[in-house]
Amino acid sequence: MVSRNVEKANLHMNTHSQFTVVVADADQTRRYWLETHLHRAGYEIQVAEQGQHALALIDASCPALVLLHLQLSRPDGLAVCQQVRNNHTVPIILLGSDGQARQLLKGLDLGADDYLITPFSIDELLARMHALLRRTNWSGRPSVPALSRCLHLGSLEVDTARSRVRRAGAAQSYVRRAGESISLTPTEYQLLVLLAQHPLQVISQVDLLKQVWGETAVDMFHLLHVNIHRLRQKVEPDPAHPCYIVTKRGFGYALACPLEPNNKQSDRQEASP
Repeated sequence: MVSRNVEKANLHMNTHSQFTVVVADADQTRRYWLETHLHRAGYEIQVAEQGQHALALIDASCPALVLLHLQLSRPDGLAVCQQVRNNHTVPIILLGSDGQARQLLKGLDLGADDYLITPFSIDELLARMHALLRRTNWSGRPSVPALSRCLHLGSLEVDTARSRVRRAGAAQSYVRRAGESISLTPTEYQLLVLLAQHPLQVISQVDLLKQVWGETAVDMFHLLHVNIHRLRQKVEPDPAHPCYIVTKRGFGYALACPLEPNNKQSDRQEASP
């Protein structure tokens, strides 16, 4: 019997064209279970039982989302995750057993957006998928509430109208730092824009989890911590001493507006007697 949540998901998904999801899993029974329920929810499913097949499918089909189980071979799930993230911004949800928790966390470091530990319900999986796809608007581009203007925070510019972030004076791209173009994953971009919408205001970890990952992830603080860490690695001049994304220990994060060196010098001159 299909649950009420799945029926709602069917109604929601069937109002759109079908979206392609690649399911990469070596276990035939689990692949069939995922394929059946996701197809029922309105997704177009492509399945792979080996890593190389999964990589080929992702390259060829440009899917809306990838469900990637760690139980893969030639190459393994973590290697596939790393290769996909090196070449694509497609959202990735990792799947694994309770005994693979450390590998799942490593997968987040490699660029995965979320993970689920088996066994999980189809309702929980659909909720995570819908939250992740909302962030990319089912189009491969981050979907966020529009800002009335670009925000300039020190040398960092956040431009949601063009889905880009750049350092001052650099060309258009998701991120520019010292002239180097750096792409953000949809999750990283969503986090940055949520913080940019409330500059200098601390947003709690729970609120960030709800807005980015959905209600089912409100206690998964490691997801937030890993993505904040990755974001800092990309946008901070010195990630070990962040000046943009600052921590309010025990509560949450804020996007600060650091003074640039020229501004600091000017301030010191004005403050001198």
